[in-house]
Amino acid sequence: TKFNMFPIDQSYRMYIIAETDQASSLAFTSGVAAELEKIIDELPEDIVRSHRSAIGQNLYTGQVLASTFTTFITLTSATEREMKAVDVKDFIIKSIKEKNIKAIKKIDYMIDGGGPPMGKPIEVEVVGNDNKKRVTILGEVMQKMAELGITEVDSNYRDGKQEIRLKPDYDMVARAQLDVVSIASVIRTAFDGTQVAYMDTSDEQIPFRIMLDKSDVKFEEPLKGLYVGSRKGLLVPVENLVEISKTKSQQTIFRYNGTRTNKITGNIDLNQTTPAEIYEEMKKAYEDFSNNHPGFKIILKGEAQESSDILAKLIGILLVAMLAIYFVMTIQFGSFLQPAMVLLAIPFGLIGALLAFGIQGMELSMLAMIGIIGYSGVVVNDSLIWWIT
Repeated sequence: TKFNMFPIDQSYRMYIIAETDQASSLAFTSGVAAELEKIIDELPEDIVRSHRSAIGQNLYTGQVLASTFTTFITLTSATEREMKAVDVKDFIIKSIKEKNIKAIKKIDYMIDGGGPPMGKPIEVEVVGNDNKKRVTILGEVMQKMAELGITEVDSNYRDGKQEIRLKPDYDMVARAQLDVVSIASVIRTAFDGTQVAYMDTSDEQIPFRIMLDKSDVKFEEPLKGLYVGSRKGLLVPVENLVEISKTKSQQTIFRYNGTRTNKITGNIDLNQTTPAEIYEEMKKAYEDFSNNHPGFKIILKGEAQESSDILAKLIGILLVAMLAIYFVMTIQFGSFLQPAMVLLAIPFGLIGALLAFGIQGMELSMLAMIGIIGYSGVVVNDSLIWWIT
């Protein structure tokens, strides 16, 4: 019998999170969301109660990007439909592939199993300030998660737009008898502009800004044609005075207690494993991670971590309840042996409860565990009556 804190068999709420091309506009993303909603409308009438889309928002990660959207789907009551939430998810993803909607670059889902929000089944935080090393670790962890059978593995790391980084060549700057401020002033004027004059009207003062025409700006050779005047009156090419590197920055910066971080998420096949089992495997795999990667740490979160913690707490509560019952009966009976004989009924009662769940193919949930703890008290009462009679 497997433990799943909040089973999704009876779920009636789910979210589809999709991403389009990074450069997409809100209008384009809205059109893609409309195509997804058409697929939802193809489901049988007794399946979906309502659906709506939030354009430009990934409500799971909290990112606000024009290239993403979240579709909320509310299903009818589980007793009124034949398809489960998982079946609805499979239908939507399969239809997207069959219709070959290439505009959707990434798609993810989340099924609400009820209870407090706990995140995706698997969540891993990779915390560390070194961006390059963190991205490398992200890839390694994602590969490990895929090997463990975790599906829809993804991270919230997204490359931003291409950018050009300029680093002054101080030796060349000194030879030209220039300073970094002069070079920066020329570059700023070329791309951002400098106000050189004003025109006064009866209503307002209109500034005049001088800058490069956009048609003259080339990403391949951004500084070509720019010169800076030296103290001797010579014009020195700016591209000879700086080192140019092209790179991409991170689209959104996330932090965990002030340190940069990125989160990896994934789903699991509940027919194969449970969040608690995956959590134990991940915990074992990255037990010595911080020792092998100084300055970095991995934090396991999500439903897997919550399930493991709550299961341990519920078992602890059950043991505490048994001890409390034992000491109360010890005082009443004036014996240490007789209460122990009464408490022997609890393990047999647990066998019956677990057997009932196993025969029906049901998973142990948090509510079921609370019921079992209460059931142990009923078993003790029955044992007392039998003992007295």
